[in-house]
Amino acid sequence: LGMYFEHPGVSLREALVFAERAERAGFGISAVGEGWEDNYALVGALAARTDHVKIVSAIATWTRTPVAAALAATTSAELSCGRYRLGLGAIPREWSENWHEIAYDDPVERMRDYVMAIRAAWQSRPGIPVSYSGNYYAFSGYERPSPPPSDPIPLSLGASRQRMTELAGEIADGV
Repeated sequence: LGMYFEHPGVSLREALVFAERAERAGFGISAVGEGWEDNYALVGALAARTDHVKIVSAIATWTRTPVAAALAATTSAELSCGRYRLGLGAIPREWSENWHEIAYDDPVERMRDYVMAIRAAWQSRPGIPVSYSGNYYAFSGYERPSPPPSDPIPLSLGASRQRMTELAGEIADGV
């Protein structure tokens, strides 16, 4: 049983109180999106205010660089003591193009590249820099200053159409 904690008109303080109550009531998942508030900041707050529930980004988008998203996800996993699950998804074309100046030409292939770039960044460790070059994303010489979490971070894709669902089956841990 899970609950989504982000909605216009509900303050962040109220959402955190709801999350605490939901955990006490036996809910197993607290999920946050990325439309009205910053996803990773709210994930960190949920991690600090809950003890047992899984905390899910449902969904985070490709508007951060892959290195920034990888770092945010590993920070979230650490703050939540391994309870964090990364959910990624496409955003509406208008948001992508008008707000973030990111082309929306082929969202499935962009998402494939984004996931591969994040997973490449997760391979970095102190003394082991990583580079990645894909069709949409690239970075060079990224080196984490501290070791990543010992357990892999589960990664799911938000999908509402066939091609993204197929991609989730191919490269993600869930949909």
